[in-house]
Amino acid sequence: MTPGRAWLAITVLATALLAVAVGAATLLEPHTRGFDRFQGLAIWKIDVHQRIDPEVLGYAVNVGASQGILGIVNLGGGHPGGGLEAHLEAAARFPGRVLVFVELDERGCCDDAWIERETARLVTGRALGARGLHVPRRLLSPAGEPVWLDAPELAPLWQVVAGLGIPVAFEPGPGPLARQRMVNLLEGQPKIPFLALDMAGLAGNPATLGALLSRLPNLHVDTAGSIPEMARTQEATRELLAAHSDRVLLGTDLAWLQGPRPEQRALVIGGGLPVRTREPLLRFFDSTWRFFETRDADIPGPTSGDAPLEGLALPRDALTRIFRDNARRLLGFGDLEAL
Repeated sequence: MTPGRAWLAITVLATALLAVAVGAATLLEPHTRGFDRFQGLAIWKIDVHQRIDPEVLGYAVNVGASQGILGIVNLGGGHPGGGLEAHLEAAARFPGRVLVFVELDERGCCDDAWIERETARLVTGRALGARGLHVPRRLLSPAGEPVWLDAPELAPLWQVVAGLGIPVAFEPGPGPLARQRMVNLLEGQPKIPFLALDMAGLAGNPATLGALLSRLPNLHVDTAGSIPEMARTQEATRELLAAHSDRVLLGTDLAWLQGPRPEQRALVIGGGLPVRTREPLLRFFDSTWRFFETRDADIPGPTSGDAPLEGLALPRDALTRIFRDNARRLLGFGDLEAL
């Protein structure tokens, strides 16, 4: 099982239940009519945080385009010999629109043999066309002991990443210890641009996140899974995003799954169970765009159970950087408008 598949299995509670959940979900339609309830600003977008099975990439691209999302980063690309080739082949059907990240294979971590294997896979993956590396927030040794990403034994891995010139997406994790480990990693690898997913786990603490962004020039964050937390400190969040709009990227954390039979496919929003209708997706996008673009009050939260939100009404120049320009600079997306 690839790291991406392991993550998806956890998301849907267990591998044994995945086929049942996906099979029970209503099939996603190949067309995207009706995804137009909120008429937001005419700013096309790049989503840097999705996981997409190769068989359903076309659905993800079509739905994204209906929302002005012209570029997508698939973080769940697996590794050479472990799914990466299929992901890259699928992405090639949408030239310039889909970038794929290679993933570490945690099995056997983290002795010299593991380092040699994973660095070789990184070099191969980059040569095949992978545009970045996605790693978990912690690796586990065969004995089940955590290996933090700033551990000395991982230094050869980061040396290869720096040489390849690729960005690294990772999940810092909660708490002061995880935060300090993140600082250690980024300060120790200043040549590597890091994308700390889910607002680095600090969406509800904009002052701390702002201080880290000021301290660490190679730190970038994405907005995935963070809107409810950001809304709890609405004014402070607005100040943070306006002040650091050059280091915040749009992310949705959507996961597109292919079931065990070709006719079975489903979508996971926000780490929940596969959706059964189109309404949750409409709500998710409407809430996201209204939160960033308007001062509307009582915006329904992105997913069921989320509290109502008040919009941030970010300046257009900040929105343009967050929605697309930062991703173009960090990841090398071309002029998607011309495609």
